[in-house]
Amino acid sequence: MKVFLGILILYLLVCIVLFFLQEKFIFYPEKLDTSYPFDEFPDAEELFFEPTEGTKIHALHFKTQAPKSIVLYFHGNARALDDWGHRANHITKWGCDVFMADYRGFGKSKGKISEEAFHNDALFLYKYLTRNYNACDIILYGCSLGSGVATKLAGKVNAKLLILETPYMSLQAVAQTKMPFLPVSYLLKYKFRNDLNIKKVNCPIHIFHGTDDELIPYSQAVSLAALAGGANVLTTIPSGTHNNLSTFQSYHTKLGELLKN
Repeated sequence: MKVFLGILILYLLVCIVLFFLQEKFIFYPEKLDTSYPFDEFPDAEELFFEPTEGTKIHALHFKTQAPKSIVLYFHGNARALDDWGHRANHITKWGCDVFMADYRGFGKSKGKISEEAFHNDALFLYKYLTRNYNACDIILYGCSLGSGVATKLAGKVNAKLLILETPYMSLQAVAQTKMPFLPVSYLLKYKFRNDLNIKKVNCPIHIFHGTDDELIPYSQAVSLAALAGGANVLTTIPSGTHNNLSTFQSYHTKLGELLKN
């Protein structure tokens, strides 16, 4: 009886820790000093926004000559723009501008993190871009965690295309694969329901995912693709993992096809 009681208490403690400290397990931001110069991106314009009082969103705008489109890029759950900004080269080489922002609490951005804040800030940035770009020229790109932000936004606004890299069905679906013994559906405050939101998207969709993804199972991309229109919207990268799809030529070939249209 004592052993059972001890296990029960431990189980409840794990649940309590996960509930109250879940941001520590989901987000791994790198903070940057406000004086960080971003010299590694000489062609990028550094911008700051204040979507709400007390909030600061920092962004980089990578520009090309006579751009065909602009990609509004939502990055993953770790690091900051000093790292993610290098991915803009994968896009600008095809003649598209790139607008990439750090979430609240990442890099030079400041503010309280919440799922609602992620979505509100994304809409704010989209509206900012529509001042200088037509909605039909805006491509939404979501990588990993950012797939949940991009998909939700794509269900609300007009866009040229939605690209998802290593997406998930929902955060609950991912957490369930890592912690099947916990009632994550009750504990998680962050939902990011791609499985529901992708049904509301009106623009074309394309998904990239590797078969050996160690964080988000490839099967979730297959299921998401089925909801989005079938296998034709999915580019499978054999042996691709969560963070190395850009090392495969098949990724760049397909991305070029998408961006050149």
